[in-house]
Amino acid sequence: MRLLSVLAELGLVEVGFATGGPACRLGTGERTSLERSATYLESRRALAEAEAYLASQGAASAKHDQTAEPREPRSPTPASGPAAAA
Repeated sequence: MRLLSVLAELGLVEVGFATGGPACRLGTGERTSLERSATYLESRRALAEAEAYLASQGAASAKHDQTAEPREPRSPTPASGPAAAA
């Protein structure tokens, strides 16, 4: 739905309803800039915010890993199933 909103804001499609349900028709098809769409700009802002959050979580996780005490290595679990019996 966001895609249709962006395309409609740019005048590239016309969205409406017909007797059978939703309808979409091509608009002018003129060259344009995505930055003219408020929906596109809001989506870009939300993406940048999400990326910044994830980057900060990764940095916090890496810092935590460096300060955490070393763990004892796990001993391998014995194999099971037909391949182990061979």
